[in-house]
This record gives sequence, structure tokens and C-alpha cells, in this order.
Amino acid sequence: GTATAGTAIRTAYREGFSTQNGGRAGVPRIIIHVNNGPASDPTYLEQQVNEAKQAGVTVYNIGVGAGATSMPTDQSQVASEPTSRYVMTAQNYQTLGSLTAPLAARIADELPATSGATLPPVGHSCLNKADVVFLLDGSSSVGQGNFDRLLNY
Repeated sequence: GTATAGTAIRTAYREGFSTQNGGRAGVPRIIIHVNNGPASDPTYLEQQVNEAKQAGVTVYNIGVGAGATSMPTDQSQVASEPTSRYVMTAQNYQTLGSLTAPLAARIADELPATSGATLPPVGHSCLNKADVVFLLDGSSSVGQGNFDRLLNY
């Protein structure tokens, strides 16, 4: 994560799902946060993630590389619960594609925010629609080549 990860989460849940920006009522609202290490300001990031979750947003966290996978506590603080569902890791940016199918299956099983469900869904249902915002780590530690891979993910 970067020093601006908390601000990115805040902007995503406050603006990314607004009706002015195409947000729809009654559909799951999902943030997919992709990062390669611990946040510079983890307290602020965790606060913003908690506010997003309280607003009914589901947060997936995808940690990439040794910097992210060595900090499991940090990763779980930036995701919905249970972490076994909402935290995913890739060994590096080249293997990020291996998470596409499992992530898509998990997102397809999300329940609309208006359903009142408190447990993660089970089964193989398929959504008609969902609002999804990707937050990509654009810090210099990612590098241009890896950032381009993120854009194609």
C-alpha cells in the first residue's frame, strides 16, 4: 500500500458507488484493493476500510509479492470478513492472473447489500449485476511493468 491507500478507499466508497458516477441501488458494492506491501498509514487505512464496510461495501484485498504476503495481519485489516474469503495473495505480478477465476467466482456469489445477510454466501449463484471498483497500487515500488500488468488484470 501507499500513503494514499486510505484516501483511495475513502474516495472509492464515497464517490465510486454514487449514483452520479453510475452506482446502482440494491446491487453489491465491491472494492478490490490490490497492493504489494503494508500501508504507510495503516491506522487511517483501517479506519477507511471500516467506514466502507459500515456503508455496506464488501472489500477484497489482494496482496502481491513478499511485501504483502509477509504481513497477513495488515492484509486482513484491509478486507471484509472472513479473511479466508476476502484476502487473496499472488506470489508476484506475473502470477496475478491465477486469481482471476477464484476472484470472479467469489464476486459472483455476493449477496446484494439490501439482503440483510451477515454471512458470506454459499453456492454457485450468479449475479445479474454488481458495482465493482478496483484500487491498484500505483506507488513507485510497483514499477511501470507491474502496473501495466495490473491494468490488464
